[in-house]
Amino acid sequence: MTPAAALPGACFQVSDEKPAGLAWDGEHFWIADAARALIHEWDPAGGASLRSIQLTDIKPGALAWDGSRLWCLDADARKIHKLDVDSGAVLATIDAPVVKLRGKPVKAAGLAWDGECLWTGCIAGWSSRMYQIDPADGHVKRWIYSRGLPRALACDGKHLWSAADAAAEGKPGVIFKYDLAAGRCLAHAKTEPAKTVGLAHDGSRLWRLDENQKTARQLASE
Repeated sequence: MTPAAALPGACFQVSDEKPAGLAWDGEHFWIADAARALIHEWDPAGGASLRSIQLTDIKPGALAWDGSRLWCLDADARKIHKLDVDSGAVLATIDAPVVKLRGKPVKAAGLAWDGECLWTGCIAGWSSRMYQIDPADGHVKRWIYSRGLPRALACDGKHLWSAADAAAEGKPGVIFKYDLAAGRCLAHAKTEPAKTVGLAHDGSRLWRLDENQKTARQLASE
């Protein structure tokens, strides 16, 4: 397995109409296009799409790779789908856990794989949190409060990263780093003014998908 950080170039442009999710499978990136219900396999070395999966009745968003299968969050439906990347078939579907505000469920956001379980977030103001869920049946194993609104997640098995919105248009966003075992925030760093819709860890470095600039960019440090 070659980390994308070791490949030529630390940034590549994506052709998606509405980039919405990012995952790393050990060789290539997977990028969701919410507008066209597509998921693309991307070669980071050449910066080109290798193939695409067309989804039906699913609005693809956050993505996570579990070592053999791709998971996709449909935030509007609050569903997480396990996909066969060869056929595009949905192999399983679980509910994305969210809290309720004023009696209505809030939006789910972000998806990551920690080696055994999935992580997903919910956007609920001061009650925003990140859930560790069993991929077999979707039950919540534990959760931690999120600093900021967890729009995108990534994990390397020891740490969990969460990208939060900028305080205002044109202002930097923030990426928080958590100790996975303790659930404690270890550090945070500002990003350039952007709309982060995906995070992925390639085994060496963190990558960020920007909806406005339509780029996947390697971060300088963690």
